[in-house]
Amino acid sequence: MHEPIDVFFSYAQQDEALRHELEKHLAVLRQREVIRGWHRGRVGPGEEREGAAAAALDRARVILLLVSADYLASEDCYRVEMEKALERHRARTARVIPVLLRASDWHDAPFAQLAALPAEGRPVTSWPNRDEAWEHVARGIRLAIEQLGPRIAGPSHARGTPVSRSAAPASAARALTPAYPDAATELLSRQIEAARARRLELTKGGFTTAEIDREIVALRRQLREGGQVREGDSLEDGRYLLLERVGRGGFAVVWKAHDRVRDEIVAVKALHANLAGDPIARERFFRGARTMAELNHPAVVRVLEQRGEDGGHHYFVMEFIAGGDLRKAVLSNRISSAEALAAIVGVGEALSAAHEKGFVHRDVKPANILLDDDGKPRLSDFDLVAAGDTTGGTRTGALGTFVYASPESMNRPQDAGPRADVYSLAITALFCLYRADLPFDVLRDVDRFIDSIPCSAATKAALKRATALEPEKRLGSVAELCEALRGEGARAGERDQAPPRERTARAGGRRARALVAAGALVLASLGVAGWRAWRLPASSPPALRTLAQECPAGMVFVPAGTFTMGSPSGEGYSAEELPPREITVSAFCMHQTEVTVAQYRQCVEETRSGLACRVTGEDRGCNWGENGMDAHPVNCVDWQQADTYCAWLGARLPTEAEWEYAARGRDRRTYPWGNESPRPALASAQFASAISPTRTSPVGSHPEGASPFGLLDMAGNVYEWTQDWYAPYDPSALVNPVRSTRPENVSRRVVRGGSWRDDAPRLRAAHRAWYEGSDRGRTVGFRCVSAPQR
Repeated sequence: MHEPIDVFFSYAQQDEALRHELEKHLAVLRQREVIRGWHRGRVGPGEEREGAAAAALDRARVILLLVSADYLASEDCYRVEMEKALERHRARTARVIPVLLRASDWHDAPFAQLAALPAEGRPVTSWPNRDEAWEHVARGIRLAIEQLGPRIAGPSHARGTPVSRSAAPASAARALTPAYPDAATELLSRQIEAARARRLELTKGGFTTAEIDREIVALRRQLREGGQVREGDSLEDGRYLLLERVGRGGFAVVWKAHDRVRDEIVAVKALHANLAGDPIARERFFRGARTMAELNHPAVVRVLEQRGEDGGHHYFVMEFIAGGDLRKAVLSNRISSAEALAAIVGVGEALSAAHEKGFVHRDVKPANILLDDDGKPRLSDFDLVAAGDTTGGTRTGALGTFVYASPESMNRPQDAGPRADVYSLAITALFCLYRADLPFDVLRDVDRFIDSIPCSAATKAALKRATALEPEKRLGSVAELCEALRGEGARAGERDQAPPRERTARAGGRRARALVAAGALVLASLGVAGWRAWRLPASSPPALRTLAQECPAGMVFVPAGTFTMGSPSGEGYSAEELPPREITVSAFCMHQTEVTVAQYRQCVEETRSGLACRVTGEDRGCNWGENGMDAHPVNCVDWQQADTYCAWLGARLPTEAEWEYAARGRDRRTYPWGNESPRPALASAQFASAISPTRTSPVGSHPEGASPFGLLDMAGNVYEWTQDWYAPYDPSALVNPVRSTRPENVSRRVVRGGSWRDDAPRLRAAHRAWYEGSDRGRTVGFRCVSAPQR
């Protein structure tokens, strides 16, 4: 028999009656000896009150913070019990759950980032039926207790005497806890896990599970709102628990997951949801898995399950390689040039084996070479593999990754043979020797670039032959290239032993080259004309530093926080901005600028499904199809097109709350730049008829109008689609609210930010407007958000 779990009630004396109500709703757990509760009213005769409370708090594995204004004002509760509780929560020796009793301003409290009960964030006393509120709270507490097990590596207590700790160390417990994107996702995930556990018990007892099966289906539908899987979701009826996203490509997302059957960490590669209906994309996706399994080479990622499908989501399962990819290892100086070249040679051996069996990888690059804990390489990502059953290339006439792809892969994919992999592996070797992202000079004159690389004359000659534009002029096999690289690896090892001062000077030069290369990438993707006079605002450097650490390229990190959403009654442009209320959002990444024509074109060209990005209209005022508009925001896109583009990136449209928070921050400013009235240097919009713009501006043209987080063009240029349906605010929704479920008689979607045609009131961060979801107006575009990379 298990000992009851100790539960500590931290509450203000004024809430004694509400605490008593909660205990009644937890009576079944107490009667079954699942829990054992303690509160200050349990202090026995002769016991020292503070000492008894401290001992009970140390003993508890679940701590309930019963929140009200009196609780927040109580020195004992707020300063003593709450701080100790949060200390134990951070140490993962207890689970802390805020329970909202009465209305209060708790959103800036230290526990505000924890998942509170009731789940809707509405205090118990605000519910029309208080018993329903308590039922929500009791269920949430029961789910938390069911989830404890080895996840919390704290001591159990029998009759006050400590017993041995769980066999699972705290680090292992953390490794199996998903990186939930928000509290709502965590709660849904835990509800599904608990429902599956109950179903298992019913199955063992021979009882029907029809009702609980329906419950699981309904919960999963909520969890996958918008057709996306996320951290905390699971595949194959709970077998693969998705812990965190570790990679994204043009075809798929790679997840770190826990395989509950094997009881080990694995990698799950899931096809992008918008490609699930494309039979060609599905076949190419699973062909890559079959090829990796057939090769069965020590330098190729091992496939554990070749094909899986769960609710329309297609996936396969691989071994998890914990060391990250070669690109990140080189850029972070985690491995030396000699070690990087050794990895190249190991991958070359795998490619030679593939070529002998008639396979051509066609997408060799540093990001597709993974490293295990010992630095040994594993080649991955065979999505573009050519085999005997392939028909050539894509419908767009291009394969592979720019810079690393051979010329024939980009122009004539059907001609991409083994020497295409020779070319790509040689460019990858150049990256390892250059030790920074390669600039576009490589493509203009590869021989000249090779001459600038510090390596032997023999290695330079081999690299030049391997990267010849015409396949017939290249080295005949990967093995020939690897032979040259083995000798260079030995010489690189000697260079790596150079005196520290010399190594530091070389590293500084590499960092400078990396910055130049990064600038070239930005200019190439967004258009030189639009960025010629562009400069970073003063607020950008910290945002960009965080971006490099936590967000995908082109996105800015927006930290979690609480802000006032909506307008004071005197400022409000319409009643739809009322009432103002405090909203809490989790951290996210957001595109620094609106999605450009050039960026949208990439989706159009790289996807082939009717569900993927479609070419937008070419009516007057639409930027698509016009020369010189690549750096302008893509407009004339309907809501579905914007949503599909974000899904193609492995991202999503922002919620209305996320958009407003990103635009105005926490200080209640009126506009993204502050409270100053709009002027031409701050936004592209209509201020007076004499200076009104006649259409969009290139993105980033108004750096002085940056938001507190360094986001650009949050006011003017084009309105931006959000996830939400247009309806009045729900005053009870306080944690990143989103109307992603269509209300009755509503067909409009929320847009934010104003456009080039709008006046000052419509540029306010709180302003709400709408378009029909099918509208493709000249004044509407979008940007995407995603979860931070861990």
